[in-house]
Amino acid sequence: MNRKYLLSAWAHRSTWAASAFRAKRPAAFILSAFMFSALCGPVRGQAQPTPTPAPTDDETQHLQAYVVTGSNIANAGEALSIPVSIIAPSDIVNSGVETNVLDVLRKISPAISGIGSENATIATGGQDGGSQILIHNLPTLVLVNGRRMAYDPVDGSGGAEFVDLNAIPLAAIDRIEVLSDGSSAIYGADAIGGVVNVLLKKDYNGWEADAHYGVSDTTGHYSERSGSLTGGVSNGNTSITVSLEYTQTDPIVEADRPYINPFYATTYVPGILEVFGLTTNPTTAGYGYDEAFQLVPGVNAPPGGGKYTIQQLVSMGVYKDLGSFNNPGVLSSVEQIYNLANNEYLQQSLKRQSALVNMDHQINGEKLEAFGYMLYSHVDTKSGLNAQPLFPFISDTNANLGNIGVNPLPSGTEYVPVNAPTNPLSQASLDQGYTDGSGGYSAYVHDRFEGSPRLFLNDNQALTVVGGLRGKINEDWSWEVAADLSRYQDDYSNAGLLDTNNLIAAFVDGQINPFAINQASGATNGVLGTAFVNYLSTNNTFDGLVRGKIFELPAGAVQFSAGFSFSRQNLTSIPDNNTANDLWVDSPTILPFNRNRTITSASVEIEFPIVDRSHPLPGIYSMAFDAAGRYDDYSGNVGSSKVPKVSLKYQPIDDQLTLRASAGKSFIAPQLYALYGPTQTGSSNQITYTGANGVAYDNVQFNATTGSNPNLQPSTATTWDAGFVFTPKAIPNLSISGDYFDTTQHSLISTVDENTIIQSVENQGAASPYAAQIHFGSANGPGPTGNTPGQISSRPLSSIYIFDAEVNIGAVAIKGYDASLVYALPTKDYGKFELSSTITVYDSYLIQILPSQNYYQYAGHVSTIASNTENESSGGGEGGTIPRWRTYTSITWQDKGFEFLAGQTFVPKVTDVGTGGADESPGLSVASFQQWDFALSYKMSALHWSHWTDGLKVRVGVNNAFDYQPPVAPYRLEDTLADISTYNGAIGRMFYTDISYKF
Repeated sequence: MNRKYLLSAWAHRSTWAASAFRAKRPAAFILSAFMFSALCGPVRGQAQPTPTPAPTDDETQHLQAYVVTGSNIANAGEALSIPVSIIAPSDIVNSGVETNVLDVLRKISPAISGIGSENATIATGGQDGGSQILIHNLPTLVLVNGRRMAYDPVDGSGGAEFVDLNAIPLAAIDRIEVLSDGSSAIYGADAIGGVVNVLLKKDYNGWEADAHYGVSDTTGHYSERSGSLTGGVSNGNTSITVSLEYTQTDPIVEADRPYINPFYATTYVPGILEVFGLTTNPTTAGYGYDEAFQLVPGVNAPPGGGKYTIQQLVSMGVYKDLGSFNNPGVLSSVEQIYNLANNEYLQQSLKRQSALVNMDHQINGEKLEAFGYMLYSHVDTKSGLNAQPLFPFISDTNANLGNIGVNPLPSGTEYVPVNAPTNPLSQASLDQGYTDGSGGYSAYVHDRFEGSPRLFLNDNQALTVVGGLRGKINEDWSWEVAADLSRYQDDYSNAGLLDTNNLIAAFVDGQINPFAINQASGATNGVLGTAFVNYLSTNNTFDGLVRGKIFELPAGAVQFSAGFSFSRQNLTSIPDNNTANDLWVDSPTILPFNRNRTITSASVEIEFPIVDRSHPLPGIYSMAFDAAGRYDDYSGNVGSSKVPKVSLKYQPIDDQLTLRASAGKSFIAPQLYALYGPTQTGSSNQITYTGANGVAYDNVQFNATTGSNPNLQPSTATTWDAGFVFTPKAIPNLSISGDYFDTTQHSLISTVDENTIIQSVENQGAASPYAAQIHFGSANGPGPTGNTPGQISSRPLSSIYIFDAEVNIGAVAIKGYDASLVYALPTKDYGKFELSSTITVYDSYLIQILPSQNYYQYAGHVSTIASNTENESSGGGEGGTIPRWRTYTSITWQDKGFEFLAGQTFVPKVTDVGTGGADESPGLSVASFQQWDFALSYKMSALHWSHWTDGLKVRVGVNNAFDYQPPVAPYRLEDTLADISTYNGAIGRMFYTDISYKF
């Protein structure tokens, strides 16, 4: 695939990055092994310029300086000291993915992961339909034209903090630059894994219309369609570029994919009644009793009136006694009743309308130029889950005290009054004479209204407006200032929820019969409703930059840049009354939120040429050193951050081989919600621990404070990178690059299990790593003193306060290799052939969840811990699959207007270890995966029929030609069974057609 960027009017270099081959396993293995061998080790792909012919003695080749992502200093077409890949529109087309930026990048770059359209099931509340990108599974900064966009506002309810790639239309993209190295010294927060910089189209002359349609022949017949119109005009001083796009994709439900259909995982189905003993005393009748009963076939509901014992209902032929829920076989038999796959979305639907206007105007030639752009996107996403599960218990004083511990019940509790007309069980048969909750029985009703599935709708509007001035002071110095106003609004709604108070009222008057399989027509009127939250995130920035040459050294000019910025971020969420007051059944409580912060930043960068190619030394053809630093000051308690970075570029013999290395520090600031969101003070969870005195304390409760923490500090990282670029003159059009990366991120933001805190402080006193999270006497009282064990068990429960809000904790240490091979072979009679292959290998992926725990190895594994760690480090989490290596390879052929592409992705086996860590499940092998893609296009200009047809290009293709399905990992992926984000999505085989016309 082609990656192209313009160096100047004199020099135009092409690069080739990865395309994809996907085949049957033996062929895939051989091809991947070939590329592995050719690259001399495990590495990842990145685009590099192919060599241009050397100028003759009477020629002078002029290369205009240009700025790429990762540096504010202009380079003149030389190999960079940092690993940057450049992805052009042709690469996007060759990927066969034309609906979502994340899906394109995940497919063609093995280093990239993230959560996108598949968050329909696994991240509904954390992503709200957005697409989040990660490089090396680490926090990644997303820029548009080198500047920040507003975050997706789902952070306003404790969700992830990320820039939603759904808001960036593919039609508006000129190219994407991907820097796979930490770069906070240039850009500030978030750039731990690297930077994705989307460059928008500009200086466009003429018009181009594009249309895309794809359809899958897999069950459900997923389809997608998009259309765009891009054009522009210029007169030498003024340039205006406009781009319009419409994109729509269908949803995919789990029932349409064999690896998750049927999906049995719930006991909350109509017709099931659970009766269990309330006593915790082993010598009391009912201890350990937990029996499942099911309405017999043909019976829709039991008789009401509250007159029967459960045994009488069984003898009457109303219920069947299935056995104890403590028996795994009984539990499984109940779960087999209801297939969850029928209503759960595996992939959400998306509809996007977008517009771009990009303008430049030279006021005084290059001395003073005005620039600006407006990017607007309206994105609607929809996903769905099954109807709300219901599990109310039959309520009276004894049951209330036995189940909840208080009477009357708190607001928001699901219950069926014992005197409800539809209740079949007598109060006496349940209470057995008890009134204090210490004995007797309780009955839980398992139910859901199957005809009313839940829908999650996000109506998003993103708007970014940038305007500024730039100019040249002289031939050596230039400057730029700009204002960047960006906002992202998400109007979230969740249909199909149950209003708790109205539900209980419907139980009381008999409108709804929770014991019935089928409800009467209209029974849920006034009970079913829609929750909503209106989110808004803004990021307004004013920035400036000056760059130029300070002075000359024998090896060349010392170049310098300095920049500043002032940003104000604001985050707001406004929920409906039920959502804010916990009045929807089994739905998250989201409180109103409105906070902002300011960030003042300054950065400098300087590049020293040590040896110039015009005056080489023995063993040193060329060498340059670059140093950068940035200071960010955050309002509030976060404080300031100072991060440096140094890099070295070295050519030992000539420009055929470039060696490079960099080292630096990066950081990610705490999210606004994590700092200033609501806190809750009350009773802790039920905690079981062993005292220093040897006594086992079971299900005790202390005081606890949970939620946000205004004292959170940034999570910091140390990054190292070393690599090479080899473009041998003996083999024209060959480029090989490889990079070693080493990143350690500390102080990830998370919470600690309360059991862990109590047990650790009980054992170690003040020596416990969690001693600061325990206070005695009050929430602000003193903590443990000395290292004496027993400081918990020696005090009354009510005097102990657990501070279990979010804290800086945990770490990730990653080491691996990235590399690419690109080779072009032009022939005289058979056209041009291109081979491109990229690979990413994780040599080590260590995760430490708590300071008191060991690091555990997750390279080559799929696990819950890997997923949670990604979530805390970046706000996202992409499923917890970390293959040892992954490749993407393509071969293209071009001749006489035709272009053929074959592409392959290969992911090796991984091991499913469930939760991972100390509690990991026995390893279960998860099969390898491959996907083959093919495409054929034709440019009508090759026929020379007419200028009316010369601009027409037609392309047909098939993705996943052999319809390989993602492998199943049942221990970790309980919701979807397969990690579709890692294995190229849930679409399966898709045929598509693209038509473009330039005029």
